Amino acid sequence: MKKKILIFSILVFILIIFVLWITGVIPKYIAKFVASSYLNSNYNNVNIARYNIELSTKDDKYIVNFYDNSNNLYSFMLDSKYFPKKVIHNLSPRKSTVKVIDSNGTIIDSYNFN
Repeated sequence: MKKKILIFSILVFILIIFVLWITGVIPKYIAKFVASSYLNSNYNNVNIARYNIELSTKDDKYIVNFYDNSNNLYSFMLDSKYFPKKVIHNLSPRKSTVKVIDSNGTIIDSYNFN
């Protein structure tokens, strides 16, 4: 009886992992980990304020966007829908700041955009 319960428990555990993987829950965490590791190894002193992970339906690849405290965007594309293990395209850094300059070349104001 204990052997049947153990086998049943293992099968339920494997089924739960399978469902979480196919629905994209586990691959999203893998994508966040891989992209944040890439960000930390290639950019110095970036303090992440927020992030966004999207699955591109066109390419079946994850796009991970990180924003720092100054609202600068760091964006990366990862290689696979089910196992995003490496960054294949670095889409950053892209500045999201617009500066207003007068005719003398003096900065009057600046705006940050998302």
